[in-house]
Amino acid sequence: MVKARPAWSEGVMAFLAIALFVALAAFGREYFGWSDPSGQVQIALICSFIFGIIAGLKAKG
Repeated sequence: MVKARPAWSEGVMAFLAIALFVALAAFGREYFGWSDPSGQVQIALICSFIFGIIAGLKAKG
């Protein structure tokens, strides 16, 4: 028997993922100290976030 997850848990996880992405994109340079003059780290963050969304949607159904 599989327990159903509450509907709010998906919303909370989506909010946390978006908040973490925004925080990394906005403040990652100062927090982690990476040097990114060409913006490639931010492009990698955006790509990984988009690929995570796609993978989540494929796994969901």
